[in-house]
Amino acid sequence: MIKYLLCMLLLGCSSTIFPKYKCIFNQVSLKPEHLACMKNDIRTKNLVNNLGGVKKSLEECSKCGGPYPDARKFYENMGLAFLSVAVSDNGFGGYTFYGVFEGDPNLYKIWAYDVGEGEYHVRAITPQSKIKEDLGKDKEIEDFWIKF
Repeated sequence: MIKYLLCMLLLGCSSTIFPKYKCIFNQVSLKPEHLACMKNDIRTKNLVNNLGGVKKSLEECSKCGGPYPDARKFYENMGLAFLSVAVSDNGFGGYTFYGVFEGDPNLYKIWAYDVGEGEYHVRAITPQSKIKEDLGKDKEIEDFWIKF
């Protein structure tokens, strides 16, 4: 567990801590090495910051629909811890993230558009499938959840 925590403090996982592990972001994996890569990836950090901003803007304007369709539908999830399990380029620009919100049984696909200078705006969130187990109770991956 200590090597995983150390990895989280470093900029990436391809350091000497995981000398044989190369981050492959577009594959879904729950291996601690992969989750450490996902948590430390700048795209994931920017996504979480954007979701926090969306939640704040919805709180400030109760009549607003939000920056993307169904933003209000996922409002409650935006305050939960997030576990990013994969990210890949999106054909329409930006990135597609796959992740789980703590306490929610769905895997979500999130399209975030790169608007420049490392800032991403969420364009869509869609549930993909139910997850059989509650990942929030898995002690092996508890350090890889990103808190808002």
